[in-house]
Amino acid sequence: MYRLLGAMKLPGFSWPTCPAASSSAARKDVYDDCPEGWTVGYSDVGHDGNRSKPNMCEKRENLCFNHRNGRPIFKPVTTRRDGDSCQKTISMPRPVRSKPWYVEYTDAKGLRQRARFNLDI
Repeated sequence: MYRLLGAMKLPGFSWPTCPAASSSAARKDVYDDCPEGWTVGYSDVGHDGNRSKPNMCEKRENLCFNHRNGRPIFKPVTTRRDGDSCQKTISMPRPVRSKPWYVEYTDAKGLRQRARFNLDI
């Protein structure tokens, strides 16, 4: 079993499929979905606009306050002065799946399913 798992981690390993179940080859999806209200973000963006791994969750927050009563003003800010804006992007690390590998297959009812697993022992 350890030799099989070791071989599966090597580049070029060809995952066996089952045509009768319309199964896919094993695929890897490391990151879980971002929480509700958050979008996928990237920690690094290259100078050519190339993106790194989608390893962050981001959302825009309105940080403007009414100076009279200290309550937030919930309206979009479209003008910026000296690079300041009330709209700020906050980010957090994207959740990582405990079982990043999966195989898709068609079940007995004809529905597409995913079976997740982990290669780390």
